Amino acid sequence: MKTINLELLRQGPSHNQLLSPLVPYLAVCDNHEATTLHFPKEHRDVLASLQALRYIGNQQADEAVRRHLEDRRAHELRSLGEMLGNWLGEIPGLLNALGQAAGNFIHARLVLSASELALLPFELAISPPGFPGPGQHALLQSSAPICLTRESRRAAGARYRAPFRPRILFVFADLPGAPVPYEAHVQALREAIDPWVAHRDDDIPEMLTILANPTLGELHDACASAAYTHVHLLAHGGRLDQRQEAHLTVQLPDGRGGVEQVTGRNLARALRPVQNGGDRLQRPVVVTLAVCDSGSPVPVPLNPTGDSILHALHEAGIPLVVGSQFPLTFQGSVVMASVLYEYLLAARDPRAAFVDLRRQLAVRLAHTHDWASIVCYVSLADDHDDVNLSAELRRLDFRLAALARRMSVRTEATQESREERARLLAAQVEQEIQGLRRRIGDDTGKQAAIERICAGTYRRLGVAIGATSSPLCRTYARLARDAYLRSYQFEPGASWVLTAALREQLSLTALGDDRPATLGAPADKLWMARDASTAQQLNLLSGQNLFWALTERLELLLLKQASLPTTEVPVSAEEITDLCQQIAQREEWGGDNRTVLLQHLYRLNAPPYRDIVTVPLLSLAHRTLDGSQEKRDSRDAEPMAKSVKPRRTGAPTKIAKKKS
Repeated sequence: MKTINLELLRQGPSHNQLLSPLVPYLAVCDNHEATTLHFPKEHRDVLASLQALRYIGNQQADEAVRRHLEDRRAHELRSLGEMLGNWLGEIPGLLNALGQAAGNFIHARLVLSASELALLPFELAISPPGFPGPGQHALLQSSAPICLTRESRRAAGARYRAPFRPRILFVFADLPGAPVPYEAHVQALREAIDPWVAHRDDDIPEMLTILANPTLGELHDACASAAYTHVHLLAHGGRLDQRQEAHLTVQLPDGRGGVEQVTGRNLARALRPVQNGGDRLQRPVVVTLAVCDSGSPVPVPLNPTGDSILHALHEAGIPLVVGSQFPLTFQGSVVMASVLYEYLLAARDPRAAFVDLRRQLAVRLAHTHDWASIVCYVSLADDHDDVNLSAELRRLDFRLAALARRMSVRTEATQESREERARLLAAQVEQEIQGLRRRIGDDTGKQAAIERICAGTYRRLGVAIGATSSPLCRTYARLARDAYLRSYQFEPGASWVLTAALREQLSLTALGDDRPATLGAPADKLWMARDASTAQQLNLLSGQNLFWALTERLELLLLKQASLPTTEVPVSAEEITDLCQQIAQREEWGGDNRTVLLQHLYRLNAPPYRDIVTVPLLSLAHRTLDGSQEKRDSRDAEPMAKSVKPRRTGAPTKIAKKKS
């Protein structure tokens, strides 16, 4: 992906300035020479053109008037697009940068310091000669995908990094006389999280919470009580006229039966409260606003600050904010929620999401200009591409684990249907992995991670099938073993994958499959190398790293016992007892270590491993850890909501299992 940085500057304060051909602007593009520009239109002419894009009167007018308004809207879309495209085409550095990026995915970072420039719908620009796809809308042309994002020089703090464990807060204001399509948004968000849950009641509330018709204070309290990574707000936009200024707003209930006009800065304060019981401000990573005009400021001089709602949220330190600079149709808001959260929850690049969203809006709602309404403010880290790919790999592993768990709990299915679902999931894994391999190239660390994801998925599928006599179970054990060994070849420092490969080899032996591994050293040499390395780690590590080394050592010894010939000396029961006691007694290492260890042991007690590990040693480990399950998460005892439809109150509502 090629990133082009374009900054538009002028002298004086950022606010209280009108667009005018007399005002000189300075355009700086990457490391090219700065260029002086003069905007070709007066401020009032731009406002008149923007007014035609507001759909005003379209629904109530008769057919002739409606046709006239639609013709004028189409004319202004073209006229504004050509004017903005030609103006940007006067920047030689931008033309040069686009020429060098020909054929690549282009990210155009637009940094604005003059508030009056925020009025301009740059997203409408039509490519002039020298741009990709001349004569077409630059963000819709097919020569090279272009993602246009805005950014504030005054934005504070964080850069966007996809969170590993997302937690979504969906807020909507369905006011009397001003309904919103909240049920369609609930469904869109529910479908977006569906690949990440295993259809267990306790999975869903961890990812999605609904806040229905809250006051600003209730929204503040909800954000203070939980660390939400994503906030999706569905409401109508409004306008607050004060003594000598005006602000575009979000309309929320005021708690007295009326409507409160919430400005962008007040909304930012509610979304970034002090954490309950903590000493820091909460910070959602993503805020999406399905709110009309949330990306547009009130024209100066009525708004001295020049802030739009999105601009205010971004300056408050929220790394990624998406909204609309024009009125947004109901259908467009649903498409926005569906597309954005499908990408964001998968930790995929948000810039690709913005491009896809515009194109889908242009295709699905061709009679509107919702595609041009979308405004994206984002601050990306310098290493975003590398970090984002790492997050995408982790999230892919998490999602595939959830799918495998979902398949394993469907006990009513026949063996044939379980195997067929396993084959479909395996094909899906291979398709996604191939796409990731093409993007990774020669990065051995990422290649090792991909192989571990493949191995883990095949291992889970083998367990989910359940029947150790199934040929497919043996096939997945072989695929898992070989993938672990390939991962070790890419990353020899991650020696724990040898234990995983040996576990799969041992299960194959127990299942009567003696085919050798396609990669790696003979099994006996792997045993010796891993046995020596785990023993050495116990003397070198400390803290949480020592905890994991102890659990790996215990697992290796249990597996080793099952693999030893009958003529050799068995594994010492005293060593097993000592390892378990060390783990069980050192709670200060963090977390419930005994519960984590039991998870390892339960994994060994699942098919096909339960026929491999000797029962006396496994029972000994369980006895040593007796009583460790008393510390259970209190969430397990809480009753879960059973309805998808949220309550009509200001209290947060959990989302229950999706209906089939």
